[in-house]
Amino acid sequence: MRLLYGFLGVALAFAFVLYPLMAVSYSTGAPAGFNGAPSANGNCTACHFSFPVNSGTGDVAINAPTTFVPGETITFTVSVDNTTPPLAGGTGRRQGFQVSVEDDGGDVGTLVIADPVNTQFASGDANYVTHTAAGNQRTSWTVRWTAPDDAPNAVTIYAAGNAGNGGDGPAGDYIYTDAAVMTQASGGVSLTATASQTTVAQGGSLDFTYTITNNTASAVSGDVFYVIARGGSTVAQARVFSGTLPPGVAVSRSYTQSVPLSAPTGTYTYALNIGRFPNTVVDSETFTITVTPASSGSRGGADAWTVSDVQPWPSEAAPEPLVARSVAGLPAEAVLEPAYPNPFAGATTLGFALPEATEVTLEVLDVRGRRVALLAEGAREAGRHTAALDASGLPSGTYLVRLRTEQGHAATQRITLLR
Repeated sequence: MRLLYGFLGVALAFAFVLYPLMAVSYSTGAPAGFNGAPSANGNCTACHFSFPVNSGTGDVAINAPTTFVPGETITFTVSVDNTTPPLAGGTGRRQGFQVSVEDDGGDVGTLVIADPVNTQFASGDANYVTHTAAGNQRTSWTVRWTAPDDAPNAVTIYAAGNAGNGGDGPAGDYIYTDAAVMTQASGGVSLTATASQTTVAQGGSLDFTYTITNNTASAVSGDVFYVIARGGSTVAQARVFSGTLPPGVAVSRSYTQSVPLSAPTGTYTYALNIGRFPNTVVDSETFTITVTPASSGSRGGADAWTVSDVQPWPSEAAPEPLVARSVAGLPAEAVLEPAYPNPFAGATTLGFALPEATEVTLEVLDVRGRRVALLAEGAREAGRHTAALDASGLPSGTYLVRLRTEQGHAATQRITLLR
């Protein structure tokens, strides 16, 4: 028994020696991969574990441009509002941060150290920038990022901030996370469009002609897609075409949009977008469309919002007609619809459409990949389904919604909870 107590005493002594050493090392910069990004290891609550992320009264904020141009460098700042009560006998409040820039495939572009006195690469990893020992006395830091020539249409800046209480260890500190989306400037890739008419009968069709111009020095990949809304609610949305446009090239193409015979009469908003379907818009043209009653005895026409006669881009094969997600029509594969609203404050609605009856799982994960909500599970019929997320018990931050089917199809999207 005496030997056991002796061993425990040595172990505890080692733990108490290691604990402040870890705290001191982290005060000179957070280890790479803890900024709350989807590809990261989580956020700084892995070590600063006293409180859940985003549970304090402070904040971390990213101040960045909303657009970028491929090949060019932008400057942004990360700021921490530290309202953590300072520890008696401590060194006073201290702040830290970590940031990365990513798209759906992971890290993108090149981070640049703008202020080597107060910022550095985290653990020598050039995909993450963090504070230095001198920098943890600041509340704001400047970072630069260079977009690659083949940049995606949108990237997200992910940041975690530490509002420290000035103690020797991580206890009592609050951690906050933030995310900011930047899209390619429309001067890089632009879209113009015209409609053959703005009034159409139920079961009729409209012809659209669009021109996309790639003003960059690199090939750009993206989607042409439309979103149809009525009374503030989305009726249908789908890709028209996906392809790659060579640098310095402008293409003009056309397609036919069918209107369901069952479409309610009235006024619709038709947005034709270039970007990344369904959430990222680089440039857009919007039309006001009026649907009038079908002629007496009319039985023809489409049974869903569909597009046809799609003309391909250069060196691309013509695609099959695409069917929009709508009550009347079914998609070719399972589709996870954009959450609305997003960002949201307390609750949001998720929709998904199925081409056939199947087993589904619709779940919400935190940035560490842990399930925080199960919205749907089990057999579902073909068609459109909705599920509501009540986030009243969740901390603010970024979450991942994932839809899976028994056929192996998986779809994800990010949602942001704000308080």
